[in-house]
Parts: sequence; C-alpha cells; structure tokens
Amino acid sequence: MSVYKHAKTPFYQYDFVVDGRRFLGSTKTGSKKEALGFEAKVREQAKKDLPSEKQTGNAPLTLDVAAGRDWSEVGQYHVCAADTWRALNRLIQFFGKDERLAEISDGDVSARVAWRRRQTRWAGWPTRTRNRWRRCRRRPSIVTPRRS
Repeated sequence: MSVYKHAKTPFYQYDFVVDGRRFLGSTKTGSKKEALGFEAKVREQAKKDLPSEKQTGNAPLTLDVAAGRDWSEVGQYHVCAADTWRALNRLIQFFGKDERLAEISDGDVSARVAWRRRQTRWAGWPTRTRNRWRRCRRRPSIVTPRRS
C-alpha cells in the first residue's frame, strides 16, 4: 500500500513509483481517507508531468524553487536584501511553496495584491524599523565610497 502512517509523525505518508521515478512525502493529514485522496491527486499529477519532464529534462517550476533561485542569484545582493527576503516570504506565505508558477492566474495575482493591501504597514513596528526602511529606499542601487 502506498499510504502508511510512520511512527514518528501523526500524518500519513505516501510513497509510490511512476515510470521508475519515486514520489514520496507527507499528506499532512491524520485521516486515512483524506490521505488516500491526496495520494491519488499526487499520483495523477505525476502521471501528467512525466511526459513533459522527459522531453525537457526539467520538473515543473514551483514557487519555492523560483524564489530560492531569485534569492541566490539576485536578491541577496540588493542594498536592502532583508526587504527582498521578506517579499519572497510573503509570496510563499500567500500562494504556498508547492504552487506551480504555470498555475498562478491573473485572478490569483489580484487576490494577492488585495491581501497585501489589507495588511497595515507600520502597525506595531518600532520607529527605527520605519526609518531604516525609508533609508533603504533613498539609497542609490550602486553605492559609491565616500571621500574623506
């Protein structure tokens, strides 16, 4: 059986092979019925993705992988890298780390913008954080050394 409960976790795990490729992970549910449904969805999605993966040699791009790549190649070098890190985390928080980029629609983006606008900007933030944020926004992207 491809759905089982491991002794170290309260959640059911799935484990199956499709065309020689192994898929395993947590179903994040304690109900066997829900776990079997989750496993069936994952199995069906895996069967859909394997032909394109064989053609291109790449798995579908998820938001977590894309955000990690953006951070490592670009974001960590920004003047205010901490702001970039927070923005990427907000995207992952809203959409979920396993969301595929190809499945994000215009409606999803609009919902994310509305969600972000509902959040208060400075509620409960200390003054030094507000000032640091403003300082980062005024800096040029290329920092030149000061003359003595």
